[in-house]
Amino acid sequence: MKTILSYVLLMSLLVCSSITFAQKVKRHCELYYQYHLHFARIGPDGNIHIDAGVSDTTPIFQDSTVVKQLKKAETFKTLSAALDYLSELGWNQESIVPVHGSKEQEVRILLSKSFDQSEIVSLLH
Repeated sequence: MKTILSYVLLMSLLVCSSITFAQKVKRHCELYYQYHLHFARIGPDGNIHIDAGVSDTTPIFQDSTVVKQLKKAETFKTLSAALDYLSELGWNQESIVPVHGSKEQEVRILLSKSFDQSEIVSLLH
């Protein structure tokens, strides 16, 4: 009986140690929102901009739809609509930094989201 229990315990340990769990990686993007002091709504020129830290030469995400989804937030007419959309995609607000200018004000919002390691292109190649 002890031998059977020892065997079952040993097999359980081997199976558990061979299972690899998906490692999560946190990635950030920055949302820039520019507005005039008297006009809080976004005009047709688009005052929301997303910086996903992605360029044509250094992709970060395996799937390019992540960047396309982020860029879609630039099309919304209000800041709250853009933030609601990004929240639905799983992005979380980390911090808000107001930037004061002479004619325009700017708010920078840092967002983060956790991805599986397999969804990310390593920045350390």
